[in-house]
Amino acid sequence: MVQEKIQLQMLKDITNKYGIEIHLFKDNPIIHLQKGNYQKFIHGFQFELNSDSVSTICKDKGAISIILDFHQIPHVEHRTFSLSSQKTSINESLWTSIQNFAQKYNFDVVCKPNNGFSGQDVYHAHSQRELEKTVHKLLSIYSEFCISPFYKAEFEYRVIVINDRPELIWCKECLALVGDGHSRLKTLFSNYISLLDTQKIAKLFKDFDHSILTSDRVLAYGEKFNLKWKHNEALGSTVSLHNNIDQDKKDKISNLALLTARKLNLFFASIDILDCNDEFKVLEAHTAVTMGPVIRNCGEEGYQKTKEVYDKVVRYMFDID
Repeated sequence: MVQEKIQLQMLKDITNKYGIEIHLFKDNPIIHLQKGNYQKFIHGFQFELNSDSVSTICKDKGAISIILDFHQIPHVEHRTFSLSSQKTSINESLWTSIQNFAQKYNFDVVCKPNNGFSGQDVYHAHSQRELEKTVHKLLSIYSEFCISPFYKAEFEYRVIVINDRPELIWCKECLALVGDGHSRLKTLFSNYISLLDTQKIAKLFKDFDHSILTSDRVLAYGEKFNLKWKHNEALGSTVSLHNNIDQDKKDKISNLALLTARKLNLFFASIDILDCNDEFKVLEAHTAVTMGPVIRNCGEEGYQKTKEVYDKVVRYMFDID
């Protein structure tokens, strides 16, 4: 991808500035860095700054949820369910556990791979019947998955944390139509996509509810209708560095991200936080920190902010003042 090449060039520029040799391996995400007798590795933009155990926990949504619950940190609860190595189908005990958990949230839940990313194979179930179909679909591909309650959230924030400091915050906003009091939903949508380029339209139609195309529903003036409930930039959500975040909200988001990083022993990570009507909940944490969405959507400022983050990380890796 273009953004990955841009980030790799950033790393080359940064390491060259500090006299660090960099070696890339063909057809492999490993990056080797060396300064004198001191070497470090980067793998898939996972920098050698967090422990292996912490990195493993962050790949496991259910495990993160357990730790956050233990420390009483507001978060979106994730419960992991899995088939044993000897089983190929759901037994009664497992299905009862799944139903009991989902029932806590009136079967309005999200089902996803336990170690998935980028919104792939993530489904919103609205009922017990939908849950059953979704679970069978996931277990036909994965040996384990997790369930979490669904929260309607217009905004999701990603906070980049380095050494107990919030270095960067960006906002992911769901695509939404705004009512004018008289136009039908299908008309509002038609007008909306007429302003988009081909690439954005392609993202929009990924994982899309096509009933919108024929809907005669009329939105009240100022009423918002979310076209997507996922906040993934790959599915069309907008990304911004500012988004008019007031200082009080910024402080709450930053403090929650820092508390999460401390309790998970994270040195360098990105923390995803859902804004549920100004009630903030940790969604996920990642030790593989790639900032392609900022580079793609935030112009020169996004490029410079990304470079500043990676510059600081490389200096920490090699103990450079």
